[in-house]
Amino acid sequence: MIIHCSKLTTCGTLEDGETVKLEFVDAGGNPVSLLLSFEDAESIAMTLPRLLTQAVKAQAGQDNARYVFALGRWLLEGVEDRQSLILTLATTDGFEVSFRIPHATSRAVGWALQHDAEDDTVDLGDASAGAEKREIN
Repeated sequence: MIIHCSKLTTCGTLEDGETVKLEFVDAGGNPVSLLLSFEDAESIAMTLPRLLTQAVKAQAGQDNARYVFALGRWLLEGVEDRQSLILTLATTDGFEVSFRIPHATSRAVGWALQHDAEDDTVDLGDASAGAEKREIN
């Protein structure tokens, strides 16, 4: 069954924290609720930014087009194991995502920001590979 969503109305979680609930109105004006397990909601959250970028590339007809979020605030926190940091990035409209970043990667990002990414885009590679920097252009 294909349901065409015309308007997202409410989002939330059930009391157990294991289920995410999305409520919307379909193209016929009928209310619809979608219940997702925590794991399925996580998969969708991980997939949507890539799908939005694919859509923007198709709309723009440009391979270098990107869907971007405007940064509203950020927070950097230490982690108990002291092997990494947690970086939280948030938009002004409430979207928020957190990344656990190894110290070596944090230093590489700091270096790139300090140098304004002057030469080119810096690819930090696999976070587990340390602070390797490679130009990708």
